[in-house]
Amino acid sequence: MKVSVLFGFALFSVLCSLTHAQNEMAVWIDTDMGNDFDDELAISYALKASDLLIEGISTTHWRHEGACDMATADSSAVLVRELIEHFSGRQARVLKGAEQKFANVYGEIDCHASATVKYLISVARAHSPERPLHVIGLGAATNIASAICWAPDIKANIRVYILGAKYDAMSEVWDKNEFNVQNDLSAFDYLLNARDLDLSILPANVGAELQFSKEWLKAETTNGENLSSYLRNRWNQLDSIRTTWTAYDLALVMAIAQPQWVGWSQIRKPPENGFGNVRVATYLDNSAMEKHLFELWSGDGE
Repeated sequence: MKVSVLFGFALFSVLCSLTHAQNEMAVWIDTDMGNDFDDELAISYALKASDLLIEGISTTHWRHEGACDMATADSSAVLVRELIEHFSGRQARVLKGAEQKFANVYGEIDCHASATVKYLISVARAHSPERPLHVIGLGAATNIASAICWAPDIKANIRVYILGAKYDAMSEVWDKNEFNVQNDLSAFDYLLNARDLDLSILPANVGAELQFSKEWLKAETTNGENLSSYLRNRWNQLDSIRTTWTAYDLALVMAIAQPQWVGWSQIRKPPENGFGNVRVATYLDNSAMEKHLFELWSGDGE
């Protein structure tokens, strides 16, 4: 009788675990964290969100004006690993992505598959159209475009979300003169041109509407995490005077995890990307999102 009870309890636990895993949304995050603090806010939110299953975090290159010899994808990987070390509740595999753009200066595309891209492909192939992998691009789209270019079959198993460009809903005009896009315009265009790709775009001007308050980051937490303390210290290192941070990247992660607060529309692609529409976020319920963030970081949203 005792053995039967123990076996039944073990079986119940396994079934509960499987059900929980199936209910989680599988995500892969591609980030240029070394470029701006809002990536850290975005990934921290993903770590705290119990309904997101992070299957990998890759880093992408970024450049500012002028010459830059720093290995930016590598510097971002260092920061991501450091961030995860300060969060006791979750773990995620971190992989350094490409340091070079998707195409050369003449526009020639080389479908080069780095070890990181190959791993992303293997994760995507382990999914299905019924349970897709949600690939979130917070920076240049190099790694994501490379994966699709090398293995077009994964398009059936993924949904791609990227932060990039600007879109004016009133004039219906696109503007690609935006940081993420300009870091790899060829990769951005490749995704827009790709057939049968489930692609959603959060324009930077829409994401810029979300603001994160420094006051939400408490000095300590009560459940063994010190993520809030780490983020607050990082904030002070970068800009101790600033009281709010424009949370572009956080807005995209929240748009996926909390779709009830986002207005998505089918928008005609830029004319240079041919015919057809693409899914674009044209509205954020910032008051609801900011209230949720306050409750989550104060402990009331757990």
